[in-house]
Amino acid sequence: MLAIRQWKQPIVTAKLASESFFESFGTVVRYVRCVPRLQVVLARNFLFALFISVIPALMPVVGLQVLHLSSSQLGLLFTSMGVGSVFGAVFVISWLRARFSPNSVTLSANLVIVLAYVLMAFVRQAELFFVVAALAGAGWTLSASELWVAAQRSMPSWARGRMNATVIMISQGAMVFGGVIWSSAAALAGPIHTLLGAAVLFLTSLLLARRLSINVGAELEDKVSGFLSRSIESGEGTPIALPRKNSSCIWRLILFWSANSWKRPTYHI
Repeated sequence: MLAIRQWKQPIVTAKLASESFFESFGTVVRYVRCVPRLQVVLARNFLFALFISVIPALMPVVGLQVLHLSSSQLGLLFTSMGVGSVFGAVFVISWLRARFSPNSVTLSANLVIVLAYVLMAFVRQAELFFVVAALAGAGWTLSASELWVAAQRSMPSWARGRMNATVIMISQGAMVFGGVIWSSAAALAGPIHTLLGAAVLFLTSLLLARRLSINVGAELEDKVSGFLSRSIESGEGTPIALPRKNSSCIWRLILFWSANSWKRPTYHI
């Protein structure tokens, strides 16, 4: 604590003009429209958050109404899910990342979550249900971690703060939306049928979204993001100064890619 109090971070004067909320929001919308890979990451985050909300919405319901767990056992249920998350983050994810691509890791983690939903619908022993909760926690951590890393690789440094806010907003909004859907379905059809239906729908969404890969490659957006980041950090341009009259994102990408391909001329965008 003493070292932190004595540490003085150098103050750097911002070179960019301040933006209003609506200007910042417009910058995010324009950038997302021009970067298909970021659109894929946002779509995958939305789908994952929509279906992962089954766990906080239905797992306590199954534990209390079907298994008739006590208050202490319900606490152990959430503890088991936390233990599975920690185990997956510390021991599993590094091993998987060294051997498989991010998209493969995310797909495997989602399949583990689908399996956990099916087991939640059929397991009737409290001890085994704790193991299923740990399995669901591990799958949640693995998939969410890979999606977050993919989002960080898809965004430029000058817009990282607002892009992170966009990812969080979409994920949390999808969880709220999913919580309403799954809780309403459980009230109408029961928690068991809702779990099985969620497992089938989640598996179907994985099959339909198999082309939405989060693997990061050397694409045109990398060149655009790198060029924009260098021009922003050097003070040559600002995100607000992106072309607004021309609504075609294709021409913007061609312009930035061409500027990045030449021998270091100075451009004012």
